[in-house]
Amino acid sequence: MLLINKGEYKMDTTETIIARLRKSIENISTILNKLEKGLDNQDYKIEFDENNEFELSFASFSAYFKGKKPLLVSFSSGKKVEVKTWKSVALEIMKECNSDKIMHERLIKISGKVFGAKRTLLAKSPNELDAPLKIDDDLYLETKFDTQSLFDIMKNRIFDVIGFDYGSIYIKYYDPALQNKYENKIDSPTMQ
Repeated sequence: MLLINKGEYKMDTTETIIARLRKSIENISTILNKLEKGLDNQDYKIEFDENNEFELSFASFSAYFKGKKPLLVSFSSGKKVEVKTWKSVALEIMKECNSDKIMHERLIKISGKVFGAKRTLLAKSPNELDAPLKIDDDLYLETKFDTQSLFDIMKNRIFDVIGFDYGSIYIKYYDPALQNKYENKIDSPTMQ
């Protein structure tokens, strides 16, 4: 790397370049650790068992849930709800948020004011939405999205705005692709 020093060109020493590279690697490592730990410094590693069932915090990257099938939503209160679709996961989490009086007031306050590119995302009436999900008598969530987009909207556009802590909500799910791969290994004949 060349540096200009009082009108002269000076080459960086190998040691200087190595020191800069080490500092860059440390910065990248710090960023990766923060991503793994999540914004509130909790550990969001995936837990799984031998039945191809995994448990992951709702605060994790929403893309992790794509292509998977939900089984259960667990809340910090100890409440557990069996679910079969990602839309039902969204409903249970929204209902949990709405059950808190302060959060309900905040949700009502922002309803009709949270917009996507083409439509309202949280509304007081189902007529304002393409695929409304009823949270309460006066509260509806737009659900015409894929799993990742729906969860990102809930987290970034709604929960972060009203201050709802979703880091202790866990979703148990299974991965059909892994199940199929496992079953194919068992069913395939062994070569001799």
